[in-house]
Parts: sequence; C-alpha cells; structure tokens
Amino acid sequence: MSTAAVISPVAASEVAELTKYVQKSLLEATEDIKKREDSLLKLGKLLSEAKELEQLKILIHDSRPFFSLVGAARAVMIIRNLIELCLKIAGGDGNIKVDTCNDMIGWAKNQGRVYLRQVLQARLVRLFNDLQRYTGMVF
Repeated sequence: MSTAAVISPVAASEVAELTKYVQKSLLEATEDIKKREDSLLKLGKLLSEAKELEQLKILIHDSRPFFSLVGAARAVMIIRNLIELCLKIAGGDGNIKVDTCNDMIGWAKNQGRVYLRQVLQARLVRLFNDLQRYTGMVF
C-alpha cells in the first residue's frame, strides 16, 4: 500500500491490518458489524491524517456493500464521517473531493436514501463554496 511511505511504521501496520479486516467478508453477528464500523472510521481517520485522499476515496467506494447492510441512520453517520475526513484534507485535489461527493450522492439516489442524498448535496454545496466554484453548484 502506498500509505506506508507517508505513515509511521507503527501506523502503517495498523492501516494494513484494518484494511485487511475491512475487506474480508462480513459476518452477520452484531459485534462484527460494530467492529467493522469502528474499523472503517479508524482507517478513514488514519488515511486522512496521512493525507491519502485517493485511498480514502477508494475506501468509501469499496465500503458500499457494508452501508447497504447496516441501518439507514448508522450508514448516514458513517458515510458523513468518512466524507468529512476526506474533505478536511488540506491541499488535496478538489476534483477528487467533488467526485467523491458526487459518487456518493449518485449511490444514495440509487439506494433511495433521500436524507443521505440531501446531507451530501448540502456538503457538496459547501465544498463548491470553499473551492470558489460557484457555477458547479447546479444539480
């Protein structure tokens, strides 16, 4: 993983361990779902601190099947936190941030998750404002 070059050796092993856990198949047990949720958020935080915007985008995209399994409110909380971690990376590529938001807005539309779509659209408008891309705010 390319994050090993940026992250300290201890954190790099933790990133590798969390990535391996997040990518393995999900058990139906409630404690596995909770552990997967915690692992996603922890991995997202580590990638955000390492300024790995592309890896964080991949993590969000690859976690979609998990979001479909958990309740709507829990999925909104996890997705919102991961998107915030992605968008708070200073100096990151604005296009990747916009693409990540648009990608998750499209997924929310396809899944019929109206509240999540509205939350992400509001966050996208704020991102466009931060990037001073005022013409991109039309949905």
